[in-house]
Amino acid sequence: MKQVIVLITFLIVLSGNFPCEAKEWYETASFYQIYPQTFLDTGVNGEKEGFGDLRGIQQKLDYIEGLGFECIWLTPIFKTSYRSFGYDIVDYKEVDSRFGTNQDLKNLIDAVHAKGMKIILDFVPNHCSSDNEFFNKSINAVEDYDDWFLWTNVTNYKDEDEKPKPSNWQRIGGPPGSAWNNIEEKPERGFFYAQFSEHMPDFNLRNENVTKYLESVMKFWLDLSIDGFRIDAISHGFEALPNEEGIYPDEDVNPAENNTSNFNHLIHTHTQDQPELFDLIYSWRKFLDDYQVEKNGEARIIMTESYSSNDVIKKYYLSADGKHEGAHLPFNFQMINKIKANSNATDFVDMVTDWLDNVVPPGKVTNWVIGNHDQERVATRFGIERVDILNTLVTMLPGTSVTYYGEEIGMEDSCAEYAETKDDPATKCDTQSTIRTSDAWHRAPMAWDNSTNGGFSSAKPWMPASDKFATVNVKAQEGVDKSHLEIHRQLLHLRKEKAFKESDKFDIKTLNTNSFAFIRELDDKNEKSYFVIINFGGSAETVDIKSKFPDLPDTITVEITGGVSEYAKDEQIYIGEEFELKKFESIVAFYNSSMNLIVSKILFMFFIIICVIVNLNF
Repeated sequence: MKQVIVLITFLIVLSGNFPCEAKEWYETASFYQIYPQTFLDTGVNGEKEGFGDLRGIQQKLDYIEGLGFECIWLTPIFKTSYRSFGYDIVDYKEVDSRFGTNQDLKNLIDAVHAKGMKIILDFVPNHCSSDNEFFNKSINAVEDYDDWFLWTNVTNYKDEDEKPKPSNWQRIGGPPGSAWNNIEEKPERGFFYAQFSEHMPDFNLRNENVTKYLESVMKFWLDLSIDGFRIDAISHGFEALPNEEGIYPDEDVNPAENNTSNFNHLIHTHTQDQPELFDLIYSWRKFLDDYQVEKNGEARIIMTESYSSNDVIKKYYLSADGKHEGAHLPFNFQMINKIKANSNATDFVDMVTDWLDNVVPPGKVTNWVIGNHDQERVATRFGIERVDILNTLVTMLPGTSVTYYGEEIGMEDSCAEYAETKDDPATKCDTQSTIRTSDAWHRAPMAWDNSTNGGFSSAKPWMPASDKFATVNVKAQEGVDKSHLEIHRQLLHLRKEKAFKESDKFDIKTLNTNSFAFIRELDDKNEKSYFVIINFGGSAETVDIKSKFPDLPDTITVEITGGVSEYAKDEQIYIGEEFELKKFESIVAFYNSSMNLIVSKILFMFFIIICVIVNLNF
């Protein structure tokens, strides 16, 4: 019996097939962010009105599934005042009629699950619409609602117009100015705090009734079978408390920013990332974990949005003492914050290693995102020639990937006229300020084909389509070899391979000024491992791969290429000596285990001989 155990142990070690702990669905998922009002208009209310809806998303599920996405993230779809793209919520438990009904959402959820995918909702706990019933009750000091928001009559600061304000706290969105606002009809109520817009008052998250209500919102949608939430603007959730005299502390001036109208003119130590924030996140994580246990199902997740420093983001994952779990996926905005059009290989490698080594706690999951509804599109920010290589990077790195709708075809920002913007805070700026501040340009209608408005709607869209939709659209790229769409499809399907779901080794290194590479390797020598090479620069570079990755075989086999690469699938590349990478080229290749198998067989035969010599009985 001992001999049998010895033999089995030897075979397991030899093969590398160690048991692997099962991963939760979100740990390696590919997310697809949809901005519903610009995805597809099906005329949910009887006729098309240039506004996307939930049935439009359901109609395109085959497309989303076919690309290889595993989870859909919807930006806000709740009843809204339409002053800030749906982030000004009037009713958290009702789908806005322009998107459809609660039943339409339930139908979409069921259809998504029928395809084996997941779907999460945007959750906005920091603020609501000024039309929300809770704010109206708070204005009128209705019992139990008077302190659902931040109110004060104490002033200790004068703005640029010499108007008294409670403090120097600034507004983020729209024209520069104070975050403190007043209701002219209710002077006795003093000032209320609204960091993003006077139409979006901030909740008082220190009020237990508020957090209980928000928890009830999550449960409402969880009971409708939603798979989780992306938590919007959570770093702004709490503010510093006033002193005993009711005075709120002013924020210090940032010496590095002289423009007083810039939000970064102040150092926001009193209005961002307050200590109570993390306790709230931990309590919501526990709520979701308890819900999962109660329902005996898969994980319901929270993804948190924060552009805070890395040392702060680390707290979103886990409490300092390790006792309290935080967000499943705190958003990783390193590519957005640190990568520019003139970045080099060292910038990329440092960005990746810093995040993995210093932010993500052991056993936790990372994520990668290069664009979203608040940022310039990838093709606009970096150039169309870099779309494939950046999509390759986002999808091939370990962890979760997030793709903003349209990035799979290389859509660019819309070039709408000033008068056509529907961003309420931006329209209050002058023409030039709108160009700088409006997010509307990044939220243009999805380009499905070259018909009217890119196939989004036959009616005039709420936001003009990109002026390049006639050539940059899904239909023009579908089935076309080397198109952005087909390369993205190949990348997402490759992500489902074992090396990307369970890789045992990841290593990333620079190769030259603008070229870098990384491996996704399995200990199991019978499985394929992968090698990704990227040249982000606008000129060819000579690289010596074996000097940086000496354990790689001399020959690798091409799986997927992007950019201007001329290599074909299954073509072998000899990397035993220097070779040239073209400008904007990306290569995903695998190295076969054939030599490892030969070595394994030789070792196995050697073991058999030893066993015979020592007279083991098989």
